Amino acid sequence: MEKNKTGKYFKYAIGEILLVVIGILIALQINNKNDERKAEESVNKFYEATILDLDEASNATRTQINWFKMYQDLNFSLYEQSRKQIPDDSTLNTNLLIWTHSFRPLITDNYESKFDQINNDKIQELFRDILWREQLVVEAIEEWNLMKIGTLRPFFFKKNINNVDESFSAERYKFIMYEVELLNKDKLIAHYNTSEFDQILYELRHKTSWAIECFKGLEASNQNLKLALEYYLEGDYINLNKIKSLKYYMKEE
Repeated sequence: MEKNKTGKYFKYAIGEILLVVIGILIALQINNKNDERKAEESVNKFYEATILDLDEASNATRTQINWFKMYQDLNFSLYEQSRKQIPDDSTLNTNLLIWTHSFRPLITDNYESKFDQINNDKIQELFRDILWREQLVVEAIEEWNLMKIGTLRPFFFKKNINNVDESFSAERYKFIMYEVELLNKDKLIAHYNTSEFDQILYELRHKTSWAIECFKGLEASNQNLKLALEYYLEGDYINLNKIKSLKYYMKEE
């Protein structure tokens, strides 16, 4: 009888232990699912915020493209005037020749240190593409600015084209954009068809078009990444994986 009681107690104890173990496993499974859900929610919020930043960056890029098209329109107008293909236009804003340009790589600034939050290989690839294209834009604008600072401004200084009296006629503390003509147009026209000015126009034309090309590539990359994030949030992984980056990247070992 004692042996039977012991056997029953032993079986009961084993049953109790099994119930406890099963309960723990169920709890762990529920906890893991909760953790996975929270992690997925966190990733989704991260991607939703990224889409908003991409929209902001896209608007900025389109604005930049318009600026550089305006610079290029001026370059071509000066060339065509110098070749007598069009009449001299006194309304041209030659102040643009003096200006340099700035660009903030928004996606690089905001996301370069956040790659650990990107949980999808395709999205990582598209992120790398947009970071690379922002760097191309930075380099193109730096080259464009250096040409303005190192070649164009010294040319205006050396040839006495800077309009000193006009620049000092403007409000003392105001940045001059259109209010006065910073360059003496008659003196500028006097240098049309000179080899020095022709070489300047050549540099301006090609550096400006390269900047525009880099901005267009950046915008295309932006739209690719935005579309991929939207597909991910919709759970459409088939279409997500069909998106190809503009540049191929080898996966890191």
